[in-house]
Amino acid sequence: MDVADLLAEEACSCLLHGCDVKDKKYQSNKGHDVILNKIVALYFTSNWCEPCHTFTRVLSQTYQLVEKRASEIVVINVPIESDVDEARYCFKTMPDTWYTISHDNQLVKVLISKFNIQTVPKLVVCKGDGSVITYRGRSEVESKLALAVYNWLDAAKPKPATKQVINGFEIDDVPVEETANDK
Repeated sequence: MDVADLLAEEACSCLLHGCDVKDKKYQSNKGHDVILNKIVALYFTSNWCEPCHTFTRVLSQTYQLVEKRASEIVVINVPIESDVDEARYCFKTMPDTWYTISHDNQLVKVLISKFNIQTVPKLVVCKGDGSVITYRGRSEVESKLALAVYNWLDAAKPKPATKQVINGFEIDDVPVEETANDK
């Protein structure tokens, strides 16, 4: 894991430690409670961005395609605009089950910086513990639709443990390492 991954993981895990996210009624919810045991899709978007509106529809339709597994994923809007009305209007166009971070929350700036967001729309997908599954969520959804989501769900599963014998001693719970062929 490189420095960028560590910084991104740190930023994503901020949601676990008391930061509030808003639901569709704009009620505050503890980030920890919202993302507990879920995959977190951080959706960087803006109301002025037409590709964002287009991708919101694609992501929403993809989310509906995986309806039975949708409860394992939470989409959190990260608005990049400085105007509260624009940010709220953009969020209103999103599905009722998605959340948003208030546009004026300092976490928005931290996430934009840590994930090096330079263009929108951008979808970064993380495990609930903050580790990044993919920085290319948008392109994966656009090319694979529901398969992208199933791939993220697979990537979030813990790796199976095996026994390993070292100097005649059995060692339990050694994660199976991926080989270059597995990637």
